[in-house]
Amino acid sequence: MKLANQVFSRQILKEYYFLYGNQIAKHIKEIPKREFAYASVDRPGLKRHLSLENSERLCDMLKTVSPLHFYHSGAYYLFPDKEMDAKNWIEADLIFDIDVDHFENKDLPNQDFIEYCKLCYNCFPPSTDICIKCNNKLKSKLWLNQKDLFEAKNEAMRLTNILNQSFGVHETNMTLYFSGSRGFHVILDKNEIKNLDQSSRMDIVDYMRLTGYNLSYSEPKDLKNILKQFIQDDYKIFDKKERKILEAIKKKMLNKDESESLTLIQKFSPKNRSIFEKYIKKKKMIEIDAPVTSDIHRLIRAPYSVHGKSGLSKIPVQDVDLFNPFSDPVLLSRRKITLKISYMPKTIFIDNEYGPYFNEVKELPECFAMFLIGRGVAYIV
Repeated sequence: MKLANQVFSRQILKEYYFLYGNQIAKHIKEIPKREFAYASVDRPGLKRHLSLENSERLCDMLKTVSPLHFYHSGAYYLFPDKEMDAKNWIEADLIFDIDVDHFENKDLPNQDFIEYCKLCYNCFPPSTDICIKCNNKLKSKLWLNQKDLFEAKNEAMRLTNILNQSFGVHETNMTLYFSGSRGFHVILDKNEIKNLDQSSRMDIVDYMRLTGYNLSYSEPKDLKNILKQFIQDDYKIFDKKERKILEAIKKKMLNKDESESLTLIQKFSPKNRSIFEKYIKKKKMIEIDAPVTSDIHRLIRAPYSVHGKSGLSKIPVQDVDLFNPFSDPVLLSRRKITLKISYMPKTIFIDNEYGPYFNEVKELPECFAMFLIGRGVAYIV
């Protein structure tokens, strides 16, 4: 990070944590039993195995270090400041992470990309192959946009519905957070859930992701709902060979009623059966990040802390339908500052449209400047 960006980031984060330190402390349960970790603006790497006695100590630390990223353990320990094998694990929250970057089976056709030079750190519009400044081959980098986060929001809603309907978890016993960047976290922290061991958590992951799914175990009523979607689908997320098989199956089903279609499924050849099972898995699995849920020692971004790669805060979401990820989590200063932007696509931020900008100097709100610096496309002038 350029020195001017470091100075700016430290200042704006110091101001932020002075204002929101108490809010962060309020949202972390049993502080003395948690491990804490942070990354700073000017030093690479994560400082881990920190223990804090109470909320006052936590607030003091935030004001002192002004972290670029701030985490706490999902686990509760007897000795949180020790190395991992000496911490004495007690229990852990059950954590689910929905992140667009980890989506495997969603058709996301409207994603925005920029081209990025790893040598000189300049950015360029899509379809640019070579850096015009150092002649290095460029690398594509995903841009954070409303469309991707809309998909993440839908997936988070599907997750909370399954937790409620299949596991009997009432909505008051789970907390949904915007992660601060490309997705959402769902936290369950009731006593009967916190005692789950790693194996039990892995079973939950397998259930959500339909690991080892077998068509034989599907209820007819579930298959009927899948068939409606199957007939209307275009199978874009499958390769050419698989798409051809699925379209042939669809053709056979078009003039059949539900009962006939269910009978046809039972008579599938092993090959068709395997492809149809793959279709169901891709469409019905919940795209959670498996290691986050199964790992009983996982660190998670602290509520109301700033995500250093976006300048957005991780905040609880009360109404998913009304939530705006480019407005509601914007808690940094909106004073104006001048910066130079290498390249950014058109972006809507706090209900204002910016860009596209290519090698331009602009005066923008500090919160948006932090977003652009975090994405690696701008620097303070």
